[in-house]
Amino acid sequence: MRQVWGAQRGQEWQLIRPRVVSSEPALLVTGHDVVPLPSTAVAAYFERVTALTLPLCPDLSGYGGADGTLYELAVNGDLYSGWRFQWWSDWPEQWRPLVNLAEEMHAAFTVAVGQDAEPGAAPDTAG
Repeated sequence: MRQVWGAQRGQEWQLIRPRVVSSEPALLVTGHDVVPLPSTAVAAYFERVTALTLPLCPDLSGYGGADGTLYELAVNGDLYSGWRFQWWSDWPEQWRPLVNLAEEMHAAFTVAVGQDAEPGAAPDTAG
């Protein structure tokens, strides 16, 4: 099952976790929960991601595979602006700073979800 996180900015930054019902053949989401992570922490992650400077060249190693994990980090802004990086289990070496930050964010977000003690919180169905 796909793990999905989102950050949105209204008056303050919020980390949201969509309630993923199914990821195959397409992502099916039914609502979302706000994850208890301070607005300043979410804003700091956004600033760190958008401050990265990376080569845009994808992996051209010629390797393929049939088993592994697909990762994606996307940033969207106003007026339909945005960008998306996607990699399989092995990432292009030039993207290491992005991959390291994505792993740090995932770990922090997972811990924050564990702190959510509100009744009726969505169960952890992502894997």
